[in-house]
Amino acid sequence: MAAPGFNKLLDCAKAIEVGDLHLADSLIKDILTDNDDKLVKYFAEALVRRVYKLYPRNPRPLVPSCTDLRCNMDYQFFPFFWFSELTTRNSIVDALTGKKRFQVIDFSLMANGRRWCLLLDDYLKQSSDAISFHLTSIGPILSKKGDYLNEILEKLPKEAKKLPIEFEVKHMVASSPAEMVEAALKLERSSEDETIVVRWEFELHKLLAQPGKKCRSWRTTNLRKIMIVVEQEASLNGQDFLECFTKSFRYHSIIFDSLGKDNFEHGNHSKVLWEMYFRRQISNLVALEGIDQIVRHETFAEWRDRLCRSGFRHFRLQNQFKGTFFGHLPEYHIEEKNRHPVLYRHDDPLLFTSAWKSYPTQLNSGE
Repeated sequence: MAAPGFNKLLDCAKAIEVGDLHLADSLIKDILTDNDDKLVKYFAEALVRRVYKLYPRNPRPLVPSCTDLRCNMDYQFFPFFWFSELTTRNSIVDALTGKKRFQVIDFSLMANGRRWCLLLDDYLKQSSDAISFHLTSIGPILSKKGDYLNEILEKLPKEAKKLPIEFEVKHMVASSPAEMVEAALKLERSSEDETIVVRWEFELHKLLAQPGKKCRSWRTTNLRKIMIVVEQEASLNGQDFLECFTKSFRYHSIIFDSLGKDNFEHGNHSKVLWEMYFRRQISNLVALEGIDQIVRHETFAEWRDRLCRSGFRHFRLQNQFKGTFFGHLPEYHIEEKNRHPVLYRHDDPLLFTSAWKSYPTQLNSGE
């Protein structure tokens, strides 16, 4: 927490809150002149954006091209990517055990064909019966290469032909929270016996700033569904700006410490993209307000209260995830906490995956 420059950052944030822009400008100049710490500079940049209403054109970094798994590993912070892949794929297989017809709705930044090939393989190891599998991928366009999504997802039908399944895949573009809600409202069961699993990978928090009526309508359509949720374990959605600013700095200091010290066995290109991603995240957290602030991370406990009020119950994942996370990353490990897996760096929790079932009788539309 006591990183060089943090106290000046906090003083600057306080000055902005009380409208003393002359003092804020002076402090920002001192910070940017005297400090080489990237994290401190990114927070200072975000404060400048808050004062002068200068926002990035794209809310997330773009990549020049994509080729499935390589693109996912390049774009997403390596520990976050692998934790999400490990815990959600096994969780979905558990949720679908014994089911013959199912639809998976995947809200994520990156479409990933290999993920679903592996999931089908895992599922068919448990059941050799013919099944119906419909996949809908919902997410933004991240590449200037317009057909990269087709390149990623077109492999799936070819793989599916080798298996005893009826398969269908489609992608829906959703580059904003409002578009995500609209996409969700258009999705329906193809039959009464179809099980629906909704996978949220670092995306569900973006709906928290959306108007209540739309989100309540979306939640109603999600009755009788299973949700697998991956989110960052951080309480950054409070009303007190200075408190959220301090908590955000502490959380991101763990990530940037990891970027600077840990052995990821990746080239500089990957680290540049990872830093860009978190830089945009910091900018949105600090600079924007109201409905424009879409980065609204909450802890598992906060999500549990929110989702229970919306008609969902938390249930334990069958697979037990515990131990060292990855051979060359001893700093990271997984622990089970409150019946769900949590990713830690040393003693600091960073991510969690949780599973939820919807129960109509619990829905409280007054939230």
